[in-house]
Amino acid sequence: MNRLTKNNPVCDAARFAGSIRASAAKPLFLKSLQLRFDSRVKFAQNRFQQQFVNRPFSQELLKNIRAKADEQLREQGYYFADFSEVSTDIDSALQSVDLTISVKTNGVLRLDSLRITNRDSLPETLLSDVDDALAVIPERFTPVRCRNRCSAT
Repeated sequence: MNRLTKNNPVCDAARFAGSIRASAAKPLFLKSLQLRFDSRVKFAQNRFQQQFVNRPFSQELLKNIRAKADEQLREQGYYFADFSEVSTDIDSALQSVDLTISVKTNGVLRLDSLRITNRDSLPETLLSDVDDALAVIPERFTPVRCRNRCSAT
C-alpha cells in the first residue's frame, strides 16, 4: 500500500487526485472516508461517508466531499472551516483509496446584534421572517418598532 499525504487545501488535493488517476492504469475507487475535526462537532460521519464510498476517486469527488461537508458545517454555524490536510492511502492492488481530511472548524459564528435600517421598505414576508428569527431567542434580542430605523440588541 502506498501512502501519500498532501498538507495543502482540498483544491490542491483535487489536482493531486487527478495526477494519481492519470498515472494509474485502472481507475481508483474511494474505499473509506474519514473527516477529523479539531473540536467537537455534531457530524453524522457514517451517513456522510455513504454518499461517497465506492465511487471513482477524482478531482470532482474531492470537490463534492468538501462542498457537502462545508454545507453541513455551515448549518451548525461553522462558516470558516478550513479543510487543511488531506491524506490518502492508495492500494494499487485493490485499486482503492482511503481518504482522511483534517478539518479546522475555527469556531462557531454567533449573531451578537442585528440592525435593520429602513425597515418599512422591506417586503412583508421578509419582515415576518426577521420577527420570527428574533423571537427564537427573545431574551437576547429586543425588536424596536419605529418608522425608519429599527434595531435589535
